[in-house]
Amino acid sequence: MDKRSGDDDGNKYPVKLKRSSGWARKKETDRQKLKAIARDKNQQKLNFEFIPSTRPSIEVALHFDTVPSITNNDSTQNSIVNMQPSISEPSCSNIIKQYENYNYSDTNIINIPKDQMLDMKCSNNEFTQDLNVNIQPSITSSIEFDKSNIVDFGNNIVPNDSLHEDEVAQSSESDLDDSFLRDISSNNFKALSHNSSLAEKLRFMSNHPIQPQYDQLPFNAYKIYFRPLSNTDNTRIPRNWLSFDRKNEKLFCAVCLAFSVNKESIFVQGVQVSAKNIYKQIKVHENSKTHDEAVYAYMQAKKVKDVSSLIDINQRNSRVIQVQERRLFLSRIIEGVIYIGRQGIAYRAHKEEQAYTLDNRSMNHGNFLELLMCWSKFDPILEKYLNIAIEKSKIRSNLSGGRGRGSLVTFISKTTINKIINLISQWIQEEIGKEVKKANFFSLLIDSTQDVSVTDQLAVCVRYVIQTEVKERLIKFLPVQSSKAIDLYNLIKNVLEDIGLSLSNIVSQAYDGAANLSGIHNGLQALIKKDAPQSIHTHCFSHLLNLTLTQASDSCSEAINLFGLLDRLAIFFSQSYKRMGMWKQNVIENSVGSEKMLRLQKIGQTRWWSRDVALNNVFDPLFTPTKEKHRFITVIKALLAVANGKDFDLSAKSEALNIINNLLKFETILTAYVFQSLFVLSSTASSCLQSKKLNYTQGYKLLHNLKSKLIEGVNNFEIIFIRTTEFIEYLQTILEEMDGTDNIFWSSTFTKKRKRFKKKMSGELTADERLVDEKKLFEVEVYKVVYNNALAKLSNRYMINEDLIQDAAFFDPRTFSKLKTPGFMFPEGSLSKIASMARVDVLDIQRQLIEFAQNYEAIANIDASILYEDCNSEFFEEENENHTDIEDDLKCALSEKNRCKSCISCAFLYVYTLVTHTPNYNDLYTAYKVILSLAFTQVSCERSFSILKTIKTRLRSTLSNDKLEAFMFMNLERGMIVPHDIIIDRLGATSNEMKRMLIG
Repeated sequence: MDKRSGDDDGNKYPVKLKRSSGWARKKETDRQKLKAIARDKNQQKLNFEFIPSTRPSIEVALHFDTVPSITNNDSTQNSIVNMQPSISEPSCSNIIKQYENYNYSDTNIINIPKDQMLDMKCSNNEFTQDLNVNIQPSITSSIEFDKSNIVDFGNNIVPNDSLHEDEVAQSSESDLDDSFLRDISSNNFKALSHNSSLAEKLRFMSNHPIQPQYDQLPFNAYKIYFRPLSNTDNTRIPRNWLSFDRKNEKLFCAVCLAFSVNKESIFVQGVQVSAKNIYKQIKVHENSKTHDEAVYAYMQAKKVKDVSSLIDINQRNSRVIQVQERRLFLSRIIEGVIYIGRQGIAYRAHKEEQAYTLDNRSMNHGNFLELLMCWSKFDPILEKYLNIAIEKSKIRSNLSGGRGRGSLVTFISKTTINKIINLISQWIQEEIGKEVKKANFFSLLIDSTQDVSVTDQLAVCVRYVIQTEVKERLIKFLPVQSSKAIDLYNLIKNVLEDIGLSLSNIVSQAYDGAANLSGIHNGLQALIKKDAPQSIHTHCFSHLLNLTLTQASDSCSEAINLFGLLDRLAIFFSQSYKRMGMWKQNVIENSVGSEKMLRLQKIGQTRWWSRDVALNNVFDPLFTPTKEKHRFITVIKALLAVANGKDFDLSAKSEALNIINNLLKFETILTAYVFQSLFVLSSTASSCLQSKKLNYTQGYKLLHNLKSKLIEGVNNFEIIFIRTTEFIEYLQTILEEMDGTDNIFWSSTFTKKRKRFKKKMSGELTADERLVDEKKLFEVEVYKVVYNNALAKLSNRYMINEDLIQDAAFFDPRTFSKLKTPGFMFPEGSLSKIASMARVDVLDIQRQLIEFAQNYEAIANIDASILYEDCNSEFFEEENENHTDIEDDLKCALSEKNRCKSCISCAFLYVYTLVTHTPNYNDLYTAYKVILSLAFTQVSCERSFSILKTIKTRLRSTLSNDKLEAFMFMNLERGMIVPHDIIIDRLGATSNEMKRMLIG
């Protein structure tokens, strides 16, 4: 029998086999195959298939006279080593030194004599040579291969990335490319061919051993996966060569699958675990010569090293350090962007933003770059990379004439910064969307305003409850092209769908009363109710209160004259720096403490507090002791200084005297104190309604409490009149002592008015009766008109959704005493509105609420006397005067430290605690959650408009809407900590170059 083999020179010749027994012939055949394969160059190749890489490389050319391969019979070839740039690139001398010092005596695989080296040169330019070794390090343990960078010895492929076994083993499947994973998973138990490269074989071995651990294995895992060291030593040694195919229930030898020449072995084909004597077969195989030869081939392949492997280790380590430092540098940039956004300041300069100009300290590079330059003085990493960016930018500027950056990446260009700004905005919006989606129920708050660029900006906010915290957050800020209800509806629907929210989960809507939003037939709220029929609409309580006070301020001529005069006064001093200087001088001389900073307030139609502040800055509080009232006197002195000054023209003097005489009228002062008493009652409600912590019932009770106080205040005119008279008497004594008061007039009583007689018509027998008493006339025509007008407007607007309020009253702990009454039955239809909004059964809520009420005192550890024992579901009725006091509710809502344990918010905390331990109160928890999610104001939208005015100013009127929205998110959501790693990873995914520099 002849076999074709070959000698060291590649000549083929027949081999004569001796005739003997079948076993001997087979053994001799296997031996001849091994010898032939040992001489076969294909088995000496190191073939690595690599994923194409787009990374720019730095190449080091190594020229040798002779480069021996695995055996001593390979021909000489040339080689080039291709490396990636790193933070500290090894010099050629270091590479040669490492090569010279490396000990190859153990393997005797590669031996390059020193005298055979002709030359070695390093360059940052590309070289076209025969040998390319591509190094692809990563921060993670993933291994990335480059198919284009391989080593070619003539027609033989040589490895370009020598990996240690540990490095290969540490590479998890999750770190590899998806297509490669699919290929691995389908070929884990498929024997490799003789022509497979060593790279393929080593990659194959990196996926083994596959030894699943679970209870129902068809064999004893301890006996299969481990073997005793010897018959006397019971130490267990793991069988790393053994892998188990769970799908086919077969055992394989991973080493033989890759390196054995005998592909007919039973452990290459797979041994059924149900086979007889499986444990004995494993012992026989691991002691066989075929298995030993495969193990020797595997160990030899792992130890193959050349000069490229030494370079690979250095490059891999330096590459990891370089990527890590870039990420640290970018982390500081992200923090700088967030700082700029939170402070609401401009981040760019008009000019001089080029990186090559940063070392010129005489230039203004903008807030962001100046912040980085200042910060770099104390941060070595920031200083290092800024200097690198400056130097590379200078080189690029000289080559290109300053036009474009080309392939230069500095991370501080406007393009990269804009990407970072958008990525931060997207992350914040995604996180808010996740929270709202997790909360399930939410309320919609919408309002719009015109910015400095005359663009109508729409703010979309949501109110929701996550665990026990009530949140109101902005989710979108965008320009509006049309204010029609249908266009707004489509816009809102798209915004919610983009972040994964549904209109059907809206439980309430809060708008400012505009017809296109609040219209019951064709308004936005009507269109949304088609998708969320259970939702309710609420006219913003804050807008409602402001509208009530505004209309009260315009209800009579005396009120109009008063606020018009206050506005004139503020404008008079603000029109001239000389007048303002006179005002400041008088304030400093006649005031103490913080009063020295007193400024006059102009009255704005949209500022809720402008009338209150304008009035209080001129007139001291009504119940302040008379002798401590100095604000009004300061105003008179400042006006007198202008009227009698030599530096002011006649028009200014005339205007000053006119304002003084109007201010000193008895009717003006009395009207001022009438409105001051009204604002004292409403200011508490106005400020509290702007809190996010209040719930719907507390907001309703605030307005109801205000209504009760207004009813009481209608009869308090006499008190106000007495206080006003006392102040005017004190004022007269001060004016008499002042100089320059010859041209001013004041009165301590009402100015007598001419009686007006109405013409008697034909047939009339009586004439109209006119009030003769000026005081009574003022009370009827001014005081009661103001109070009654405020009462009427307030009652007509906030008395809505009463069925919901009555249902929510049952959830207040103050009503629990009623629920604990034996045999208590809910009125028909009670809690049905809340049950429909929460999508739970009304009977389940009633049952759980009664059970919770019976145990609330014990759960909350509260004294029953704190709760109102005689409360019922109608505790909002006017006759229950004791129940309109909500001071405890306000303390609890506005301060987490002062828990009253007798409000809905406190009860919700205990329900949440119960739900975390038992499912018996799930429906009750949902109902409480819906109540707290109900929106009664859209102050969050107004708050965002205040931020808008600080960000988009006259100097930043061209700011794009994407950046405007991003900066508003950063400013409003200061409590959200932006994860730098996520932003960096997303930035790295924007391009291949970014991926190479930031991910590896």
